[in-house]
Amino acid sequence: MAEPTAASAPAASGTPDKVTLQLKWVAQAQFAGYYAAADQGFYKDENLDVTIKPGGPDIAPEQVVASGPAEFGINWLASLLSVREQGTPLVNIAQVFRNAGMRELSWKDSNISTPADWKGKKVAVWFFGNEFNLLATLAKYNLDKDKDITLVQQPFDMNMLLNKEVDAAAA
Repeated sequence: MAEPTAASAPAASGTPDKVTLQLKWVAQAQFAGYYAAADQGFYKDENLDVTIKPGGPDIAPEQVVASGPAEFGINWLASLLSVREQGTPLVNIAQVFRNAGMRELSWKDSNISTPADWKGKKVAVWFFGNEFNLLATLAKYNLDKDKDITLVQQPFDMNMLLNKEVDAAAA
């Protein structure tokens, strides 16, 4: 006997549930699926009235959800684990990306081809939860963030790399 699933269930009726989805960053390609779902009526089919709020450099989705203005938030797993460790009662529903999207870029003439080559270099990264992937990479390559590299908080642009103020920058 087949069990009903959300995909096979009839559309819900009654007053739609109003929910807010807080994005981590401004509207861009990584969030296209959420906008497409709204545009194609997928939320409406499930009796949801979804408001999608763009993020930005001063918005931490986990804080927005924890304080109540949004029921759902988009964030990197490492950021969520960090706030849960501090006692914030949030639940991870899903990770839609298999791997983190953050990358470090460097100029060819910097002679950086692997993270091991960061030793003695200035490495920039966006903070606000984005640094956790870099810290994990440092640990994997036995690099100490305080002794082996100069860790630089990167603004949300590439100017430090373009001006060669750092050897590697988050992208």
